[in-house]
Amino acid sequence: EERPAQANKTVHSLQIFINLAPALQDEAPAVFSLEPEDVPVIKLPGINVRVPLGSFGDAQSPLNPPTPVSVLDISLEKSAALAVPVAPGQCAFVMPISGTTIVNGQSFTLDDLALPVFPRQTEAHEIGLQVDNGVGRVVVFMG
Repeated sequence: EERPAQANKTVHSLQIFINLAPALQDEAPAVFSLEPEDVPVIKLPGINVRVPLGSFGDAQSPLNPPTPVSVLDISLEKSAALAVPVAPGQCAFVMPISGTTIVNGQSFTLDDLALPVFPRQTEAHEIGLQVDNGVGRVVVFMG
């Protein structure tokens, strides 16, 4: 069910389609939904990480998709920096939502046509996020 608008309220929504492993592709489609108050949150100085899917630090989403993926909704205040770990064998991308966020040394905004994409690697690595001015908000997808 999609509810794209509510009276007198700005609503943001992400609809994500995940390609399943070949062995799972004959399974019936499934929809996962989570109310905002049920999303686990990690609060660090100048940083807010919401975990609607997957895990980050000690936070684990209550949703259990058939394939391991993580979606992190991250807000960073001025001068805040965060290293997001990416497990071996996972790929990732960062989608800017608002403000200007520096991703591994390069600035990105919602208006940029290219997204920071991190191909699968055999070793664990990190995605560095920081904001020099104002507030930046991004969504990190990993799987």
